Amino acid sequence: MKSNPNKLIYNTFYVPAQLEFAPATPYDAWMIDLRRSLVRKYCIGKDALDLCCGSGTYLVDLLGDVKWIVGLDFSRNLIDAAAQKISSKVPSVATLVEGDAQCLPFVDECFDTVFSLASLYYVPDVRQAIGETARVLRPGGVAILDLGNSRSLATLTGVLSHALYGWAKSYAIPYKEILKAITSAGLVIEQHHASQILPLFGPRLVQMLLPFSISLFKYPLGLKVGGRTLDSILCNMPLLRRVAFRHLFVLRKSLRA
Repeated sequence: MKSNPNKLIYNTFYVPAQLEFAPATPYDAWMIDLRRSLVRKYCIGKDALDLCCGSGTYLVDLLGDVKWIVGLDFSRNLIDAAAQKISSKVPSVATLVEGDAQCLPFVDECFDTVFSLASLYYVPDVRQAIGETARVLRPGGVAILDLGNSRSLATLTGVLSHALYGWAKSYAIPYKEILKAITSAGLVIEQHHASQILPLFGPRLVQMLLPFSISLFKYPLGLKVGGRTLDSILCNMPLLRRVAFRHLFVLRKSLRA
């Protein structure tokens, strides 16, 4: 298993408040609503795993509606922050675990749903993480995975942010390799939502070097046409999909014959 230098980065430089929801624009709100709707649809009444749960924002939303939920993250600081949130809710249905997405400390086929949002592209061996996700899913179970494409402008922004400011290091892989890893894990795509044709974020110096990373682009790309954002329409075109950064999948594990 590959060690993850991002563990030290998250425990040293990031605080839980930085990872909370921040729907500052309609684009942000659309992305958060999409994630929440998918997570709720496939987790209610189920045994679920929030993989790379961070400070537990999505997990806390589900308390009271799931049969059982586990939050796993490699950062002790974030696990502690999630525990504080849970303590005032319905803690009896939730368990928090410090662990690595590349080697999950769970037996085979113990969850109905596994979801991981805005995290797996910070894992050195994302293929292994996808395989581990499939292993702990029950037959017919669902994985909701937010994966990053290395051949995108957002990855370039991330590389510069890491080099100049020590932000988390990206381990995104090419779009074709994402699809191959999904198939190799025995998962079948039921939904695919591509987005983020432009980076839409970045520290000031990065924005000066790469002007297309300015967050103001969220406003035009967040405009809705027929209920979909302009960004979503562009990113789901066959050719542009290959250079979009974010790929949010709903994946199904096959039933045994």
